[in-house]
Parts: sequence; C-alpha cells; structure tokens
Amino acid sequence: GYFDDWLMSGGDGEWGKRADKKGFKIKYLNDCIVYHPTRRSSQEILIKNRRLVGGHLALAKQQGSIAVIKLLIKGFMPPINAAKRAISQSEAKFTHKFIAILMSYYLKLFATIELLRIVVTNKASERL
Repeated sequence: GYFDDWLMSGGDGEWGKRADKKGFKIKYLNDCIVYHPTRRSSQEILIKNRRLVGGHLALAKQQGSIAVIKLLIKGFMPPINAAKRAISQSEAKFTHKFIAILMSYYLKLFATIELLRIVVTNKASERL
C-alpha cells in the first residue's frame, strides 16, 4: 500500500515494517541514489525533530497508552546505539565522537520534551 499520509513523519519506516510483516523482502541497492534535503542549521534540525515526534506519537497512540508511556521513558534513555556508532568510527577524533554523542542525546531529549508537551497539552503536533 501507500505511505500513511496522516503521519507527521516516519511514514517510510512504518511502510517498511508493514511490508516486512507481509513477507516482502527489503533489499539494499548499491546503485540506488536518493536525494534528500540537507538541514542547514540547528534550527532546521530541531524543526525536523519536532515533526518526527508527531509521527512517532501517532504510531504509539495506535498501540495504546502503554506504548506512549514506553516512548516517553525511552526518550530519556541515553542514545546507546548512536554512541556505539560514534565510538566505532576509528578515523574520527575523540572530541568529535564526544560531540556527536552529546548532540544525539540533546536531540533525543528535545524530542522527548516536545512529546511531553503534546501529551500534556493534548494539542496536535504541527506539520512543520
């Protein structure tokens, strides 16, 4: 089927999970090129992050209150996978790795605070 257009963001990930559940095999294509806009400022990254929260919350709400609570709890956890990826970059300097990990955690906390704002105020997330 199509991407769910009611999601603020994350439709590609949701679509991939749906396809996987139906038995479709997702393959990586070396020669496939996808162009995606680059975020040019920290403000643009934060705006995108807010939009992603809307998509994640919409999916969690479909699964019920427990899923929303789990999403909130997970949001406060350190970004272990991002830290592992940063540390595994052998050519990167320690300070760059450290900054990447801190930035990942900052974005995660920013998203969790946005998630809390939406849940507490019961206002819909904006499509930014």
